[in-house]
Amino acid sequence: YESSKKEHLSVLTNAGLFDTSHMAFVMVSGKDAYQLLQYCFTNDMDSCVGKNKTPLSAGRCAYGAFLNERGHVIDDSIVYKFSDDQFMAVVNAGMGSTIAGHLESLRKGREAEIVDLTDKVGKIDVQGPISAKILSRLLANAESVFDAMPYFSFKGHFDSSSPLSESV
Repeated sequence: YESSKKEHLSVLTNAGLFDTSHMAFVMVSGKDAYQLLQYCFTNDMDSCVGKNKTPLSAGRCAYGAFLNERGHVIDDSIVYKFSDDQFMAVVNAGMGSTIAGHLESLRKGREAEIVDLTDKVGKIDVQGPISAKILSRLLANAESVFDAMPYFSFKGHFDSSSPLSESV
């Protein structure tokens, strides 16, 4: 690109490929994982999906923030729900240990395991209005994948035994 403005406009009108491996990943799992995140995350996971404000379900994600004890933002985040007892928070670069420590400090007897996966996960994003068209060239069943993916949803999992790790 000749300028950052052209790059920005290209992503808004077409698509762009970004190495987002610098992002931080924190897994929260266990019987009380949902309860811990519901307490710590600014978005109400009982009513955060779509116009009808339905609860966060497996394969969906929600945007919000983690706040400190004074109500100041520590970092914004997207929380992904894998199952009723397994979630992943993606936060900005360098914030994985901070958010993991914050969640750990607020765990207070809840049955939840917090694991910072920042140095163990790589991520590439394809963003922009023609992203699906580009990705459809790589997927075996593109139409069935995209037809079943509403806004702010995801497919896949790190664990091949998860129902979310179906082949795409």
